[in-house]
Amino acid sequence: MPVVPIQLQGKFFRGIQINQGYKKGEWTANFTKTGVTVVDPHGTTKSGNVAIVGQYLVISWTDSTITSSLWQYLAGPETDFFSWAWSTPNGDAPATFDSAMTTAGETEYEFMTCAAGHPCHFPKSS
Repeated sequence: MPVVPIQLQGKFFRGIQINQGYKKGEWTANFTKTGVTVVDPHGTTKSGNVAIVGQYLVISWTDSTITSSLWQYLAGPETDFFSWAWSTPNGDAPATFDSAMTTAGETEYEFMTCAAGHPCHFPKSS
């Protein structure tokens, strides 16, 4: 059954890609209880169901590819941070966050969102 970690449910994140050969510009990730929608800097949207498999988030995209990913969530006083390292399409999850920075086909992202209960201005991009 698809399920998103509680820390990510209902959260809208803005961020950047940080691996070698990154796409310049802002990425967004919008999580529900069961899935995620990601928009790249060019406006291309990708949606899928999320499952927790061991320590990994596994996304089954609507285009039938699967991404296995490392993730780390850090709650801050006003801003929460989400690090996310993706496998190559249908590949194994990255071995480490460091290796995802340089391994061909793997990608890494750093996202942030406003912490719950804090009045920071963090609008969704249009």
